[in-house]
Amino acid sequence: MAKAEDAHEKYEFDWFLIPSKIYKIVTANFQSENDQKSKKSKAANDAVVEQSDYFHYEDIVLEENAKFHQSFDYNVKQDTDSRRVFTEYGIDPQLSLILIDKDSLAKSIPQMEEKFPPF
Repeated sequence: MAKAEDAHEKYEFDWFLIPSKIYKIVTANFQSENDQKSKKSKAANDAVVEQSDYFHYEDIVLEENAKFHQSFDYNVKQDTDSRRVFTEYGIDPQLSLILIDKDSLAKSIPQMEEKFPPF
């Protein structure tokens, strides 16, 4: 960004809209017949807490410095039972949009380097 500004190129942006992907951890819909019978009464008592996580952990820093960020559901739903082989939970991918200004983006880079050092 600094090189483009110094060269007075036409890439002098003040704002950046960064699309990314996050996911919600959801209870899997697939259950065997035995599981369905034994868990009917248990499911009524258990409240499922939605958790969100990031595919790209640098988005955590970008969101902290962003002027605005929001997640959105996709129009076409995907199968959330893909993780059912390993756990009782599936994932629900969502679109994350991060609106950040130039100064905040420049401030985010050293924070990312500190938080996520190279191996």
